[in-house]
Amino acid sequence: MITIKELTFQYSTNQDMTFSISDVEIKQGECVVLCGKSGSGKSTFLRLINGLIPEYYEGTLQAQAWINHQPLGHISIEDSTYSVGSVFQNPSTQFFHDIIEDELVFPCENQGLPVDVIQCRLHQIVKKFQLDHLLHHSLYHISGGQRQKVAIATALMQQPYMIVMDEPTANLDKHGVDIIKETIEQLKRAGITIIIAEQRLAYLRDVADKYLYFERGTLVQQWDKQTILTLSNDFFHHQGLRSPLLDSVYACLDEKKHLFQEVQHKKVPSLCLKDIQLKYGQTVIKHFPAIQFPLGQIIGIVGANGVGKTTLIKAIAGLLHSKGTFLWNGKSLSEQERLKQTSFVLQEVRMQLFSDTVNKEIELGADKNLVRLHKETVCQTLGLMHVLDKHPMTLSGGQQQRVMMANALLSQKKVFIFDEVTSGLCYENMQNVANLIKTLKKSDSVVFLVSHDEEFLSYAADMIFDMEQEHWAKIDDDRV
Repeated sequence: MITIKELTFQYSTNQDMTFSISDVEIKQGECVVLCGKSGSGKSTFLRLINGLIPEYYEGTLQAQAWINHQPLGHISIEDSTYSVGSVFQNPSTQFFHDIIEDELVFPCENQGLPVDVIQCRLHQIVKKFQLDHLLHHSLYHISGGQRQKVAIATALMQQPYMIVMDEPTANLDKHGVDIIKETIEQLKRAGITIIIAEQRLAYLRDVADKYLYFERGTLVQQWDKQTILTLSNDFFHHQGLRSPLLDSVYACLDEKKHLFQEVQHKKVPSLCLKDIQLKYGQTVIKHFPAIQFPLGQIIGIVGANGVGKTTLIKAIAGLLHSKGTFLWNGKSLSEQERLKQTSFVLQEVRMQLFSDTVNKEIELGADKNLVRLHKETVCQTLGLMHVLDKHPMTLSGGQQQRVMMANALLSQKKVFIFDEVTSGLCYENMQNVANLIKTLKKSDSVVFLVSHDEEFLSYAADMIFDMEQEHWAKIDDDRV
């Protein structure tokens, strides 16, 4: 399937790092995981396989490498799309249509397949991914995790012999991750080759056949399935990788959920929500009779994709009108007052970028004293020093999110909201982000982390509010 004897590639726009691989063999039907710290070269490998390099990402390629006996680098993107399906880290960048059903059938229509064949494939994919209730929805009115599911489903509509995925589970809940795992198992049984660049390794433990570990653009290690099963979490952490075993993480999360339930029965300084209704369109998706978020705490918010997590934080921030009362230590806050006191980093971060340089974006609305004292340290920790003079819209999605994180960290607010800020981050960078967020923990503020990243929540959150557990419905509200 894929044979690489020697390969080097250097981007025209980046002369600082040369990507290099030697002695790699990937067989038909194998599941191969590309792992390594953020920026180690995983995405470059995928671009070589799906033809984006060197046709779209220009540079100097020297290779003794073949895909299905064809020289790598000599296959056009157009030809590659018939045999290699691709799922990018930010699914919104690969959509052509607004309505989900239109997007799913587009690749097959583009190939000129008969209508009955397209409808048969559509029926199979919709059933597999449980998308029937979303078919007529807009891609931009569903959650980020749901958009990722649609991107994977669309790639599979082409029935390729190989599929490459870049962080396919970055924004998915546990149920969504399980679907991806089941899909990979089915693809393997069908003889389809799967190559995945991934930070979340736990779900791949039983399905991956081989792991390729990259470091600073070079393939430095190859592990087979048997070897991986013998390695500890500490070994992976030392390599900057996420844990392949999450038993202790799940136990920690359960304990933090219990802490949140316990505090609901205490009278403590808090942000309290009373009789709040969250709506999707005209439909009420959640009703909170009374619930409190204690001040001085970092609170994780979890729940399945589409349960209303983003709707809740937008209501808390004053970005979304909702029926009910928001109380800060017993004092009612209007939407405008909440918005003034809130710093947020949303999953769709492009909507928050206004300045023409990263430097200006970081300082926009930030506290001047904090900028003077801590800006350099924050930017170094978030890996932003080399992009300060660039336009924010030229950055990757992850970099844009870190720009807004820097802005939040340098602001004097009472409420901080971070929505899926560790998507696609390696263990080392996840810890760096978590440690910066912990500096925001003060007695007169509250920090919210909306995330499906179990390791991040176990490390950074003090307590966790699970929106699918409804113990809060039984709470008396005489404490506010």
